[in-house]
Amino acid sequence: MVRALMGLPTPLPEGSFQHLHWKVSVDVATRRLHATATYTVLQTPSSTDEGCLALAVEGLSIESVAVNNDATEFKVIEMSPTSDQLHSTLAIAVPKQVVAPYSVAVTYHLAKPSLACHWLDSSWLITQSYPSYAPSLLPVPPQLCMKFTYTAHVTTSALATVLMSASLTESIQVPKSKSQVVTFNQPVAVPSHLLALVICPATTTLITTQHVASACTVHAASIPSSTSNALALVPDLVAAAERTTGLPWVWPPLHVLVVPTALTLSFRSMATPSLVVVDEAAAQKIDILADSVVRHWTAFRAPHETWTDVWLSEGWAKWLQLEVLNTVHPPSVAPIVHDGLVALRRALELDADTALVASHHSSHQWSVVGREKGYLFLRNLQTIVGDEAFQYFASAFVSGFEQGSVTTDEFCAFCHEYFTLVEDLPPLPVAWDSWLHVPGYIPSDSELKGLVGHVVPSPLPVSLLVDDTQSQQSLDVPGLLGISDTLELCSAFEHIQRQHGAVVALDVWLQCSEAHSFHPVTVHRIESLVHTYILQLLYVQFFHRR
Repeated sequence: MVRALMGLPTPLPEGSFQHLHWKVSVDVATRRLHATATYTVLQTPSSTDEGCLALAVEGLSIESVAVNNDATEFKVIEMSPTSDQLHSTLAIAVPKQVVAPYSVAVTYHLAKPSLACHWLDSSWLITQSYPSYAPSLLPVPPQLCMKFTYTAHVTTSALATVLMSASLTESIQVPKSKSQVVTFNQPVAVPSHLLALVICPATTTLITTQHVASACTVHAASIPSSTSNALALVPDLVAAAERTTGLPWVWPPLHVLVVPTALTLSFRSMATPSLVVVDEAAAQKIDILADSVVRHWTAFRAPHETWTDVWLSEGWAKWLQLEVLNTVHPPSVAPIVHDGLVALRRALELDADTALVASHHSSHQWSVVGREKGYLFLRNLQTIVGDEAFQYFASAFVSGFEQGSVTTDEFCAFCHEYFTLVEDLPPLPVAWDSWLHVPGYIPSDSELKGLVGHVVPSPLPVSLLVDDTQSQQSLDVPGLLGISDTLELCSAFEHIQRQHGAVVALDVWLQCSEAHSFHPVTVHRIESLVHTYILQLLYVQFFHRR
């Protein structure tokens, strides 16, 4: 069956994966992860795919595969360098006699440094499964839209604290092996990239636990006692999100882990259902905590279906973030909007061909354009229909799509039906095509002020040029090596490219790589960025010579 397969198996339709049970053993000291991922599947593959089921994998060594507990054939189809694939494909033979529902169990171990795993100081593991990184942690459905509930069975050192993006159900010590078995349950269906695991030292000198509310626990080296600190406002952020959307918190209790400054993370924050990870600086930033909280109503409950629809998750997250902050901490709103406009203009100056609805993935500019322009588009709708009507619309939108995912076309259809049938409004005067499909489109300054002028400092940023002093500082390799946050480092290399060209950016990156060992996520992002610039340069030179 697998040997006869020509090309890649067709992914199963949305809703085909019901549940995942992840049994994993982790030795943080030796950086070893061995696991079995067992899916309950509700749909059998078509005969045109030789009865083969597709899962996405990257850097995993597959040991065995079983369907309904019986061993079956499998083949890993490696990612082609010339294709748009973001991962390799595990093709699994499903015997013809199998009927749904059935189980598919994949046993594997990590074969190389994983994009999803951050091993820190021989005693920490923090997983960060962006959609393009999740296949390097476990085999997952290849579609972004696939959601399922999950349970987990984690075996690791007895001297560790174990957290997941799920509710802890049991913890059993095994003195003979100096280990512990910790089980978790996530009863709300989530996309595969929202599964996260954290293993950290349990010693009180590193981790202190404090319940800041009945549904929120903070784990940190030290927790400020002052009620003015940002962590103390997390329960207020949750309450504000509930009031704004009219929808309750549906997740297991929230855990916030603050990672000590001594450990160098390649990201400042990570948000997954019921689990937020931040460094000590980010833990005091109310905007970062607010974004992590509101995603429990937007991106986690009604996520985008494809890479072209990213703006639906990112734009809604920013809209609700600002609505909540306007209640809980109003002074933070104006700087967030201002910085967002600067970031959007920088992104569009770098790539003027980017539309709001376009094929992107997380190595490129989608997160900036999707988030900032998506937010402005939603604000445009809000100014047309009014605040109260739009808040009711936001609640109906999340409720309408929380059982699955949403595309741009579905959003537009839902928007039209809601405002014409429920709110009894005439067709909305919205420049749909310009907002969604015209590359590089952004409203004029006067239109922007009409959308967000009540929170944006004047004048709006017009130019992103910098002086020569800043330009020279950007080539300071030791200074670049001092930047641990991946997105901040990407921004620095974007600046180098704009000021000095793609070749200089590549040269500086090679110098940085020789002087420091970066996490695979950082390498992946920067090399994707620089590689894109070099290809653009060669393309221009080739046609110029012709």
